Amino acid sequence: MKKRGHQKWSRCIALVRYTRLNRRYLTPIISVLFLYGCFAPALIPILSATSMALSGLQLYKGVQLTTGGSAEVRFKETKISEEDRSAVTTIKSIAVYPGSKENIALASELEEKSEFKIISPNSVRKAQKKGAFEDFGYLTEAEKTINAWNVCTAVGADSVLIMTFGGGGSSANLYSAKRTEVSAKIEIEFFSIKHKRKLWHQEGELVLKIGANSPAEDEVGELVASSVADKFMEVFALNPADISAPRGIEDSKQTESSRPSMTTMQIQQRLSELGYQPGPVDGKIGKNTIKALKKFQQDNNLPVTGKADIETVNNLR
Repeated sequence: MKKRGHQKWSRCIALVRYTRLNRRYLTPIISVLFLYGCFAPALIPILSATSMALSGLQLYKGVQLTTGGSAEVRFKETKISEEDRSAVTTIKSIAVYPGSKENIALASELEEKSEFKIISPNSVRKAQKKGAFEDFGYLTEAEKTINAWNVCTAVGADSVLIMTFGGGGSSANLYSAKRTEVSAKIEIEFFSIKHKRKLWHQEGELVLKIGANSPAEDEVGELVASSVADKFMEVFALNPADISAPRGIEDSKQTESSRPSMTTMQIQQRLSELGYQPGPVDGKIGKNTIKALKKFQQDNNLPVTGKADIETVNNLR
């Protein structure tokens, strides 16, 4: 009996260590994790309700962590109107709102994967310190739109992308910290001041299945940032061919010979066949795909942009 009690308290201490090292995701649920490890029977109904609340989420991207365990990003299915989707073609710059290291990584991902001018979270934070706008956390929807206008005016952007983390849930085996699963909610909002409204609202969650050691923050943060950037590109139908096309020019004004005719998956497949290792053929723009495009362009004496422009696509065929 003494041994079992010692195991429980050891597990509690281990879980608090995991939580402290990953507090930006899990701070809202520290008390849940601690109580669950020590008084699990009383909390089973609460955790079941939490699990039900997170239903409807679909796995978007996952990785095996070098420290053991895994991390997954899941998103709810979101549909936007064609009007909102086409509105992004008139946007030239995006301010990424500050919040955590993941927001900085998100800005870097968007800089690499798109042709938008990205205003960094650091630049936005400097403007915020001058009192140019308020924090979005305590505003109504109407106030958020006004605040987004203030953000964009302060930093000279057309739009603002906000990513925040909230409370989640946990699931743990009473006698093994190695089988702990914790989650944190992710919320993404994208406002355009040109169109005076929110163009995109996305809900999701980060799920950490903790192994023998606490996961590395950078490893998890990179997964979150790349997933949100890829989801943004996907929702607004911004594949490499779309990104490289001149903004604001209608398809009808482009000739057949000047219009790229390969999908992202076809580009990835062709790069793979040629030995350029673009990563999984999944239709999603990732670092490996961009690196593969750059290497292909370099080997074929093309402008090295990492984008599937017309000349690159023609050489890939």
